[in-house]
Amino acid sequence: MIRAVVSGTQGTNGWYTSNVGVTWNVTDPESSITSRSGCGNVTLTRRDLYLHGHQRRRLLQSVHDH
Repeated sequence: MIRAVVSGTQGTNGWYTSNVGVTWNVTDPESSITSRSGCGNVTLTRRDLYLHGHQRRRLLQSVHDH
């Protein structure tokens, strides 16, 4: 299972008021994890919030899907 762990200062309505860190919790109860490829840590800055519509949605969807 891959689960996103989000950190930062959360404001109202689910918006963050600081940089947002995303790390990944990767587990498999049936076998050991041998690779975490594609699960690197990410920091989203205020600048990242200005991505154009579909790019932002794709980024947020990729975080949500993991």
